[in-house]
Amino acid sequence: MGCNKPDPRPFSVVETMSLESLLRRLPEDAPAPAGARERVRSAMMRRIEPRMAFGDSLEPAPGAQDRIWTRIAARIAPVPSIETVWDRVREALMPPADLRAYLGQRILANLALEPVAASPSPYSWVKWVASLAVVALIVQTSPALFLATPTIAESQVMLVPTRGEVALSVGELWQSVVNDLVVESGMRIRTYDGESSLIFRDDAVVRLQASSGIAVQDTSEHVESNDAFLPSLSLENGGVWVQGLLPSAVRGVTVAVRHGIVTVHEGSVSLQEAADGSVTVKVWDRSVEVQQGTEHVLLSVGEQVTLRGDAALVVQKIPEVEFTQDWAAQNLAKDAVHRRSIAHMQQERRAAAAGILPTSSLYSVKRAAEAVDVFFSFDETSRVQKRLSQANTRLNEAAALLNEGEEAEAVLQDFRDTLIALAETGTGGDLASQSLIRDSLAGTIAQVAASLPGDDSYVLKKTVLQVAANLPSGGVLAPDEAEAVLFADSLVSFSDVVEAGDADAIAQTWMDLQPYLALLDEEDDTLDPQARKEARLMLTRLALDVQQTGTGVATMDADVLEDIAAFLPVRPSQGVVALTDEEIDTTIRAMLERVYTYKMPRSRENQLRVELAALDQHADRGRILRAVFRSLPEDSRLRDLTRREVVELRWDQAAQQATVFHQAAPMETGAVLETEL
Repeated sequence: MGCNKPDPRPFSVVETMSLESLLRRLPEDAPAPAGARERVRSAMMRRIEPRMAFGDSLEPAPGAQDRIWTRIAARIAPVPSIETVWDRVREALMPPADLRAYLGQRILANLALEPVAASPSPYSWVKWVASLAVVALIVQTSPALFLATPTIAESQVMLVPTRGEVALSVGELWQSVVNDLVVESGMRIRTYDGESSLIFRDDAVVRLQASSGIAVQDTSEHVESNDAFLPSLSLENGGVWVQGLLPSAVRGVTVAVRHGIVTVHEGSVSLQEAADGSVTVKVWDRSVEVQQGTEHVLLSVGEQVTLRGDAALVVQKIPEVEFTQDWAAQNLAKDAVHRRSIAHMQQERRAAAAGILPTSSLYSVKRAAEAVDVFFSFDETSRVQKRLSQANTRLNEAAALLNEGEEAEAVLQDFRDTLIALAETGTGGDLASQSLIRDSLAGTIAQVAASLPGDDSYVLKKTVLQVAANLPSGGVLAPDEAEAVLFADSLVSFSDVVEAGDADAIAQTWMDLQPYLALLDEEDDTLDPQARKEARLMLTRLALDVQQTGTGVATMDADVLEDIAAFLPVRPSQGVVALTDEEIDTTIRAMLERVYTYKMPRSRENQLRVELAALDQHADRGRILRAVFRSLPEDSRLRDLTRREVVELRWDQAAQQATVFHQAAPMETGAVLETEL
């Protein structure tokens, strides 16, 4: 056949020939036999003809086309608008005309405007009641249409490598970490030449320094009280920095170390393991709990303790110079940024879950749907849970209103009223309901703990703390505990202002602190001893920070400086013979005689400056200055000059003695407090 004829062209040309060329040559190389074309056509027509005949027999009956089109048109008709749906709902809920007329007449009768007409037919109530039942059923089956989301989205525990080599293992398999990843219980983390951060949701952040290792043991949320002990992590070697953002009402972040455990709620602490296995715990902000065997101590800012296992716990002071070293200074700065970020995120998260706000015209529908939802709860536990969820929604609404610059007091009052009403109705022995209320409040406190004065969301925190401390059936916090938290928050906020170095802001914030400072002078138990100690140590820390602001101090009000200086850690001079009171009086009279020799105010001021400068090296300069100040008239310009000299002397003495104080042999906490404060 033609297809077997050899191709005279080279083999390479045949291989490279395109398919299109082959198809064009095919009729020439393999021509069809005679009559083949006609046979193929006849076979195709035989297959087509029966199907065409079958199609003719399926011609639709008259009118069927119209019926089919009517059904199609009904299916593709436009969806009713939202306004149409609500119009239908309103029409279904609207009482019958005779019932509306009757109610209107009753209202007018109560207002003594016109008499009451005959009551409508009893059957007219049926439609209205049935409509309400339908709406209630819709609310129960589709709560997302009316009710806000009851929960707040939570983040996961994240490992964030910050620099250098960081490794993570599950079991014994270690691998390098380059990007952020989710951490689960049982994982271990090591740093070599680098550093990393472990972020426990909104609860805490743990920063590993170089050549350190930890084992993660518990990544669950810290939103309720729990007496069962389970460490969040354990320190295997090296050092870590822990910042806690949890109130005392819930479980703290617990770090297991060699010879003991360290629990952090609100505050910053560093843990460093030495070559001999001892672990030094230093508190840089707020307070921390340390336990070694049966010993248990509470440390506040500026205190440290070393756990050795075979030695008693001795509380010492952290040398002042360490607060300015890189490890502490950098981490304290990071803590401030992290706290502000968490506070902002918590507020944004609440605002996103708020749903319909009181500023919306549909807010009344939302509240009505909440009432129906509670009404159709047929057991007490479910009813309490829904009321607590609705109280949380009020906080979400307040956060959203604050974001928009609106007033939020009304919804915050609703929050208070709901919790107080629940506590009062559950007082009659319903322990399950009371437990639900306490757990809910503890979790809510944890979700607002990062906020501080100056943040938009701090009003939420104050409201929650006040409610938690004043529930009729006993709150999550005692009133003095709530006051201590607010006091400590104010001191931390003051620390941020001091760091900014604005003299006017420092003075204003100090004046805002006065109601809380008054608590330190009260003899009753407004603050418990630990809270009182923590506040005083924080004030000492703040006074030292103010001293380090340098030129900012010189521009501050003398009265404010004198008040702050009272908390500086100054030790009395030793080995100096003091003047007697009579000698002090003689010295003052001689000074004032020389000052008042002049008649012009400016001349008197110049002479007083000369007299004060002559006291620079006097051993009893402080006593003389205070005596001069008391001897001058209250409205005198000379008195103001002397006051400033007294304050500046106080700061100078603190600066001179700080180095000696912190290089001295460490003392136990009781002795330090007795001497300093």
